[in-house]
Amino acid sequence: MPHNKTLYLDDARIGRFRPQARKLYQGFLDFVADSPSSRNVFNFLIDGTGNASSAKVKNQRSLKAWRGVNRLRESLAKGLANTTTRDVYLASRSRALMQLGARMLTRTCHRCLSIDLNWPVYQHELAEEAKQVDCDIIVGRIQDCIIADRWDIDDICSYLSDVYARYRCDGLFLPAVDSMGIRLPIVEIVDRLRANNEVRFVVVDAA
Repeated sequence: MPHNKTLYLDDARIGRFRPQARKLYQGFLDFVADSPSSRNVFNFLIDGTGNASSAKVKNQRSLKAWRGVNRLRESLAKGLANTTTRDVYLASRSRALMQLGARMLTRTCHRCLSIDLNWPVYQHELAEEAKQVDCDIIVGRIQDCIIADRWDIDDICSYLSDVYARYRCDGLFLPAVDSMGIRLPIVEIVDRLRANNEVRFVVVDAA
């Protein structure tokens, strides 16, 4: 590759694997290769290693960490305050979750604030859902200010609070981290908005 070219590797879709997760993933691929489209694969995904009917699965140490979908939902719920297993939804594609979030947001709120750091595909999904119920979408422009003017947390919170109040928004859609690595102070932003405004629903792209 020429020295004047930059190689950009987007690993956001698959994330960075922990060693344990890597072993589990590789073990699952080996299992599926040996038993494609079998009932054992379905049992393993739903119930985990302990309840899978395949002896081969039980003997694979790399798969012992997997205890099924419900156990995964339980562990995810424990990591979030005031969240139960019933509040956790899983999907094979993050876009499906975004569509669900956008639908819930636009049907709960009258006017939603988003920003220009959102992934364009997700922003489009939000706009399409908003059209179905006449929900207004306001886009705050903060990218250039963060990069060029070096806005800090207080600058971001103050700007979004001003825009939110000016347009009388009651919902919010933000990314936890954008494609360039800009990390947003989600808790601080929401707390600032709630101090003087109604916040009915918040969607955070935390992929």
